[in-house]
Amino acid sequence: MKCAITDVMENNKRGTNKPEISIIHASGGISDKYGFIRMTSTLYKSQCALSLGPNRYGQYTFGGPQSFSNNTSLGYCPSGKAMTEVHIVIRDHGPPTDDKLLQMTRFTDPSCKQLDGPNTCADIGTTGFPQMKEDDTVKNDIGRFPMFPIGCAEVGNCTRIEEAIQLQSEESNEVTIIRVGDSLQVVAELNIPKVRVRIPKAKNSRVFD
Repeated sequence: MKCAITDVMENNKRGTNKPEISIIHASGGISDKYGFIRMTSTLYKSQCALSLGPNRYGQYTFGGPQSFSNNTSLGYCPSGKAMTEVHIVIRDHGPPTDDKLLQMTRFTDPSCKQLDGPNTCADIGTTGFPQMKEDDTVKNDIGRFPMFPIGCAEVGNCTRIEEAIQLQSEESNEVTIIRVGDSLQVVAELNIPKVRVRIPKAKNSRVFD
């Protein structure tokens, strides 16, 4: 049975998250002035016990909110003959700041409003892939994050920016996964909605991971 991102979030909230789930930062980048961005990454089978930080400089490679983290991860670690079901989540970090490196590598960086910064940082898209066969290639459309459905701003469940920056599956937003032996290669090609933001000298480009 294929799981959705909502299953992960709801199980975590209830404390019933029994599936062995790993959330890892894969890639980051800055879109061009037209809103296009291509991100690539490769995940390799791990030994089921990865240390993801933070290190003494505060840097970490955990890919989700702190409520999911205990500073370790299973990584990409299929059990027995079972294969891992992969879900891709895209996160918007707003216009580039002087801390571009942190914007591209942290789930919550200093530019985010959660840390009193100027930018809205929010998940804007997700897609899931079923268990893949050996040396298989699968392409999926990627659309808005389920926490931010159409109309969520009007009813007060999200801000207008959080709703406006969501990816639309009909806008040629695609993720491709290639399984090669003990690795998974991922290519995300996205067209980001243009959003007006009230930040001095803001450009059309935005930062993503």
